[in-house]
Amino acid sequence: MTAFDPDRHIDAMAPALGLDIRPEWRVGVAGFLAVAASMARLVEEVVDDGMAEGAPVYCPGEIQPADARRGETP
Repeated sequence: MTAFDPDRHIDAMAPALGLDIRPEWRVGVAGFLAVAASMARLVEEVVDDGMAEGAPVYCPGEIQPADARRGETP
């Protein structure tokens, strides 16, 4: 895989997303993209041993009393 190039990414994605990145912003945007790429590499390097479990799904509006969350009956 080739190394991530933030400037090429900006050139390709800004027009596709309809973003107007001013020249004075470009260095900052490229810097943040480089940081994001380094974080993504760390996540990709994690070994998936099959033991990881997904977090429970948050469903807004489904509020339970504190006792029910602990498995106690009111």
